[in-house]
Amino acid sequence: AHWACTPPPLDTWERLLEGIRPDVVHFHATLQVNPPEMMRAAKARGARVVWTYHAAGQTCLQTALLRDGTIPCDGEVQPARCTRCGLVWSGLPPVVASFFAEFDLHRLAPLVPPRVRHPLERRWGTELFRARLEEAFDLLDVVTVHAAWAERLLVMNGLDPAKIHRLPLPPPV
Repeated sequence: AHWACTPPPLDTWERLLEGIRPDVVHFHATLQVNPPEMMRAAKARGARVVWTYHAAGQTCLQTALLRDGTIPCDGEVQPARCTRCGLVWSGLPPVVASFFAEFDLHRLAPLVPPRVRHPLERRWGTELFRARLEEAFDLLDVVTVHAAWAERLLVMNGLDPAKIHRLPLPPPV
């Protein structure tokens, strides 16, 4: 089975916002589920936009902050490094992944069969993700984090520290 969570069509989201007219819209998921377009639509209607950063997968394309699936990563979204990591994670040998990580080859992808396009498109996809993360950071009014590591990671990736509200979780019972 394959699980996928996709955002509603933007026009559906905009109609919902028009009907509810919220003062605040609070997002909890990744940019793939809650894209900047949804944030921009909320702000255009006067809502403040809040995002809670729950887990590494919200900014790490590999989702675990483990470079190549084994090495702890600081979480800074760097196109070459993150592209290489994603390609190794998907099964490419490290030396091959390193080559594809250095170049944006997405314009060549239509020239090869669909089943082998991923390495050609991955660098471009990582750069697009980074740009969308920066766009979201600009749109957000408040970002809630539960741990110091998350705060450091977000600031390292360009989030204005003044937007961060640290809400530590209670200790385990």
